[in-house]
Amino acid sequence: MDLQEWTGHKDIGSLDRYIDLAFNEITQMGKIYDQMHLAASVGIIKDEFESIMHQMSKATRLTEVKELTSRLFEITEAFKEELELAALKGKS
Repeated sequence: MDLQEWTGHKDIGSLDRYIDLAFNEITQMGKIYDQMHLAASVGIIKDEFESIMHQMSKATRLTEVKELTSRLFEITEAFKEELELAALKGKS
């Protein structure tokens, strides 16, 4: 009712178009945020991989390489979960 008064519309049904447009805009913002979040995740993963690869190139002990390899696996699994979550959000 307030929206009808603010806009000066006499027929409340004529507001449906504006409500639909506003809803679509809000929905799109959520998708844009999800895409930005995923893009940021890709950047973080890339930086982590580069850092670990650099550390591996300087590693002198097999235990260091094993630890770094384990860290790569953890990062890969976390990113996989992030992608799966994004895919689920995309389906809803």
